[in-house]
Amino acid sequence: LVPEKLAVSVAPNPFNPVASISVAVPEEGFLSVNIVDMSGRVVSNLYSGPASAGIQELKWNASDAPAGIYFVHVKLSGSSIIKRIVLVK
Repeated sequence: LVPEKLAVSVAPNPFNPVASISVAVPEEGFLSVNIVDMSGRVVSNLYSGPASAGIQELKWNASDAPAGIYFVHVKLSGSSIIKRIVLVK
């Protein structure tokens, strides 16, 4: 099943210490998934490379990161989406 549009979901949210990230990829292309802090700094590059259409499953282990608000920044061949996530300790 191919998703109609680029989308991202995170569970659980808030999370501690691991977030499961599902990215719906509507078409083959170059995919990058980064975790960004409130200041805009990339704290983790979860994936950067080719992706086929479908659902891409990723995990972020934030055990070394301070509690707070982060953003999952997903880019696919010119499209992008941002999802707010909360790390609690």
